[in-house]
Amino acid sequence: MTRHETPDPRAGRAVAGMRPRARAIHGLVVAALAAALALLGLAAPAAAHGGPIVISVGTDGAGGITANLTYHNDGHPVEESADVSVTAVSDTGESVGPVALRSASEGVGWYVSDPGLLAEGHWTLTATMTTPAEATATAEVDVVPLPEPPSDDTAGSGDPAGDAQDAAGDVDDAGATAGATTAGRPPPTRAPTTAPRRCCGSSSPSCSPPRPPWLPCSRGAAPAPPPRVGDAYPHRS
Repeated sequence: MTRHETPDPRAGRAVAGMRPRARAIHGLVVAALAAALALLGLAAPAAAHGGPIVISVGTDGAGGITANLTYHNDGHPVEESADVSVTAVSDTGESVGPVALRSASEGVGWYVSDPGLLAEGHWTLTATMTTPAEATATAEVDVVPLPEPPSDDTAGSGDPAGDAQDAAGDVDDAGATAGATTAGRPPPTRAPTTAPRRCCGSSSPSCSPPRPPWLPCSRGAAPAPPPRVGDAYPHRS
């Protein structure tokens, strides 16, 4: 005899009720995985730099202290804000600090102190960083005095009147030297000029003016006019 079992309607309701719950759990798992991947993606750039942070400490040339923060693996500057302090000890036993450095207005990863912090001499600097990571560095530096600016005398901004007098004295000295040189030379020679001589009764071309032989003349007196043609040879009676 065949038995036909009637399915329990409550079992169907239980299976149907478990499906929405499984979907909710699945959604939560997917959301958690997505959040984890997002966190890994954000941490990837920081991990790409890799390695510890290197502190390069020195001076700015004016007695101030500088520090540069870079990553050890790729040498990229540290963009995160950092807390850096420096202690300086000189060869004479003088100690300065610890001094907290501030972020420089120019450049990424640079930190500076006020200028003139260190006096002239040889110093040992010890830098300590607490954030974003812990690191220390030590360096020895020399601080030398800055060159003094040129004074007014060396810059050529003296008394204008004194400069004018010096220039006039130079001109006088040059003139005196030229005069002494001229006085030491003999005067220049000039070619003699021969004035034409005045002749009486001579037709020489050197006489000025040449006179015909028949023209009488006397010194200091005007020459007599030439005889007329009719009187050149007077007839005798």
